[in-house]
Amino acid sequence: MKPMKTNKAALLFCASLVLVAVFLIPIKAKADNWVELPEENWFNSDYTIVDRETGFVVVEVALGFNNDGHFAYHLLAIDCDTWNSVWLDLVSSQGRNYEINPKWRITPSLIFSIPQGRWFDTVARRVCPDRYNLPNGDIR
Repeated sequence: MKPMKTNKAALLFCASLVLVAVFLIPIKAKADNWVELPEENWFNSDYTIVDRETGFVVVEVALGFNNDGHFAYHLLAIDCDTWNSVWLDLVSSQGRNYEINPKWRITPSLIFSIPQGRWFDTVARRVCPDRYNLPNGDIR
């Protein structure tokens, strides 16, 4: 047998194995999928869950107050039934490690009605119709 034919066959076989592996082995990359909102704000569609206890849709938002490329990150819970939202985190941080306010349920200043036409409304209209298909989680 000629070495050239053997090498071609081995190379073709290896290439076939690689292609089959690429298409059959599921690869899930955890990435931030930020969706642009009005008023220089964003929400992370990869971090959208339904709280098991309340049924609220929890989203991560990035608010660009100064239009200078810096964002304040927050967790926002949306009550799709009453069209209200709740700020969940205690303090805006430059990082994304959130400390949940333990009094978020009983602090009226954290709860607000979602104003029509604003970025809150855009997020709610995007996530609320799909709330029964979103993964469940816990607000901690």
